[in-house]
Amino acid sequence: MPNVESSADFAEAERLKALGNAHYANGEFREAHRRFSEAIEKNPDNPVYYANRAAVLLGLNKNVEATDDCKKALDLDPKYAKAWGRMGKATQAMAVWDTSINAFQKALDCLPKDNLSKGERAAQIEYAEGIAKAKAMRANISTTATTIGNAHMPSGQMPWDKAAALTAKKAALSPKPSCVFIINYAYEDLKNAYACMADAKIISHPNGLEQYTAQPQLMRFLSNSVLTDERIFHVPGIPNFQAKLTKAVVFENNVLRGWVKGGGPTIIKKEALKRLETETWQTVRPAITVTVRSWIFYAFFRSNLAGQTVLAHELYANALDILDWGRRTFPDVPKDDRGVIYEDSFVRGVQRLYLDAMREDIAVSGTKSKFKHADLVNIAQDIIATVDADLPEVATKSQKLLFQTGHWYAYWLYPRADALATLGWCFLEQGNLCADSDPEKTKNFLVAAEYYLSATQGFPEDDEQYITYLRKHLDCLFAAKKPLKDTLPICKCIQKAIPQVLEIWGLLPGLGPRLRNDLQEVMDFERENTEKIAAGKLTMDSFVGMAPILAQPWKTVRKTDASGDSPFKVKEPGGTSRRSQTRRKKTNVI
Repeated sequence: MPNVESSADFAEAERLKALGNAHYANGEFREAHRRFSEAIEKNPDNPVYYANRAAVLLGLNKNVEATDDCKKALDLDPKYAKAWGRMGKATQAMAVWDTSINAFQKALDCLPKDNLSKGERAAQIEYAEGIAKAKAMRANISTTATTIGNAHMPSGQMPWDKAAALTAKKAALSPKPSCVFIINYAYEDLKNAYACMADAKIISHPNGLEQYTAQPQLMRFLSNSVLTDERIFHVPGIPNFQAKLTKAVVFENNVLRGWVKGGGPTIIKKEALKRLETETWQTVRPAITVTVRSWIFYAFFRSNLAGQTVLAHELYANALDILDWGRRTFPDVPKDDRGVIYEDSFVRGVQRLYLDAMREDIAVSGTKSKFKHADLVNIAQDIIATVDADLPEVATKSQKLLFQTGHWYAYWLYPRADALATLGWCFLEQGNLCADSDPEKTKNFLVAAEYYLSATQGFPEDDEQYITYLRKHLDCLFAAKKPLKDTLPICKCIQKAIPQVLEIWGLLPGLGPRLRNDLQEVMDFERENTEKIAAGKLTMDSFVGMAPILAQPWKTVRKTDASGDSPFKVKEPGGTSRRSQTRRKKTNVI
């Protein structure tokens, strides 16, 4: 006799699916998502519901979660062409080209060989075009990763080598800040990460299966390293590094029962709460933590190594979504139970990486970027506000101890400085968009100059970012046509700082030559104009300009089309504050 309850559930699931289809047809994606999720609750064994929800997630630009739903549909029906096709779309949107090509090919293979319906013929064309596009894009993978030849690595000339050698000297000068302390802090985590991989054991069994064993700490060390200072991350000469990394992450995720292999924020929130009904934080905390930390590291790694920026944006947004949810849902749970990832400092670290990714996307994509300047401003202001809220407590601590603590630089000073520089960049962009006759043009440049100058105060004078932002401050002064009495002193500051910056960063490929070029340009500018002042050809009230630097894309002076970009409002330097007494934690800006 059939199970009456199951029959009723199946019928209700079909009713919910029909509602979901109707909402989807009307472009009501969130309602459609809710209905398909309810259908899955009633009948979790129907692959169509997962594939339909995947279509909704594609419409919401949540490609990671769409991929997860496609995998669930294919676990139930490996021959489901639509599920393969939607996985092809999702992974193509994230620039995961090999997976996309494979998925589209599987979709084609699952279609009938003859007597195709009109819909199947359309799908056949779509999947074939998807393969062609993915192959073309794969051939043009862009990366921001820098290749460091083996000849440089053992020479002791990399920033982490220099930092170690200079630590005692810099400590003797404390409480004067120095970047060597944050470099040491980041590099220690990176060394620990690679030690974990080196200590791992892969045991081959006669049946052809492999058993991977290791201490499940890799993602903690890797994520801490890039959150502390992403410039220090580099891949050592480990054979088959990416394959070993994948095995390590899969192993760690399985041991800690995380959601790395499948599950977006919606699923994790639901399943974590369900687990807490029968388990404790001792088991749930590691599961959430390994998932969030894996997202953070892979966002950074894949974006820089393979140009998978869309994937990175989603992973950062997903991580911040979970962190925001956890802070709101478990505000009274002690840190020792819920974990460090919900602390202000950790959230700032993730926001900083995400902010950099968003800023670069706007700089490269212009009006085609899904981000707006207002998105940057919101996160930048939030970072500044949470750091400022901590300053009264920080003021009670020993300055010497703080300036020798990498954690202080990584999660307080540097995020705030980068946030200030982001506000400077936004005002600089706004100034570039103004007509020359618009009085707001010069005002925007001057506000940008102040933000960049404030940003330099968050970096030690031996950090290359100090020079970068000081030079951007100078560029803004030039753009505002400020006289030599304002620009020449900044040239002196740059000349004074660059030698100690070069001592640490000078042999890093790409960076050293730019720093030396900056130094030469600034020296030439100061010498030429000082001589002209002495000869009576100029005065200190004269304006003389200089070509802007060309550094990272988001740091260049770039003109963009303002169409479609809503104006942003932001307080000027010295006036940034919370917009309410309640901390803003809205960080999912996509």
